[in-house]
Amino acid sequence: MSTSFSDPDPGAADVNAALFSAGDLTVAGGGALTVQGNGNDAIASKDGLVVQSGTITVDAADDAVHSDGTVHVDGATVNAAAAVARHHPLWTVKVSGHRSGRPECG
Repeated sequence: MSTSFSDPDPGAADVNAALFSAGDLTVAGGGALTVQGNGNDAIASKDGLVVQSGTITVDAADDAVHSDGTVHVDGATVNAAAAVARHHPLWTVKVSGHRSGRPECG
């Protein structure tokens, strides 16, 4: 199974993200999820973000994945691209296996 989300208007700066939660956000499932953040972030949470399973592909005008809290990835594949990373390749973050806490950017 495959599901896709995108924000409709690249000029919609008031949209936080194509997939947004004001609280904790958990992404889980055996399928694939594609999220396109045309105007801002692709996936964002004002609290914690947990990615438990599945294959997540995100591309964004700003942050591919954003959390004001912790990020926890375990048992999932996350393929992320963001405009800011394309212009500053040292800002990319790779997560392999299990990591919790705030990701660090180089």
